Amino acid sequence: MGTHKQVIHGLVKGRGSDMIFDLRMFYDLHICLDRRDMSYDLNQYNMRCRQPWLVMDDFNFILHVEDIIVGSQVWETELRDFKQCLLETRSTELKIVGRNYTWTNGHTYSSIDKALVNVMQLQSWTHLECNILDPRFSNHSHLCVTIEVMENARPKPFRFFKYLANHPKFMQTVENN
Repeated sequence: MGTHKQVIHGLVKGRGSDMIFDLRMFYDLHICLDRRDMSYDLNQYNMRCRQPWLVMDDFNFILHVEDIIVGSQVWETELRDFKQCLLETRSTELKIVGRNYTWTNGHTYSSIDKALVNVMQLQSWTHLECNILDPRFSNHSHLCVTIEVMENARPKPFRFFKYLANHPKFMQTVENN
C-alpha cells in the first residue's frame, strides 16, 4: 500500500458478516500538487487492491460547479483533474443523504467532503450511501457511510401459528381463497 503524507489507511471487517474492505481517509489537500499526488496514489492503489475499497476525504475541492454557493471562482482544470482521477480509478461518489453541503464558513457553502467507492465493488454491496450529518461544533459536516452486504439469502421457513386455526372464520377464509 502506498504512502501519502496526509492519509490514514485501515481495514474494516463487518460484525456478523464476511464483509471486509479497505478504508482510506485523506485530509487537507489545499495545494493542486498535493491533489495530483493523491490522484496518482489512489490510481496506483486501485490497480493493486484486490478487495472492495472506500475513500472518505476532506478533498477541499469540488466535483461539480453546483457543489458551491457563493465562493471563490472554480477553475475548470481543478474539476477536470478530479474527474479524470475518478475515471482512472473507476470510482464514483456515493449517493448523498441529508444535507446538500458539507462545509460552510457562514457565507460560503460547498460539498468538499466526499465518500468514494470503486464502481466494481458496488455489486457486492446492496445498499451504500453517505449520510451528511449536522456539523454541530465544526465547519465540516460529519460523514456517516451506511453499507449493507448481500448475504447468501436463504428463504425463511414457513411458520403457521396455530391460534389462527381457532378463529371462527378460518375454514371459510381458507375455502374461499
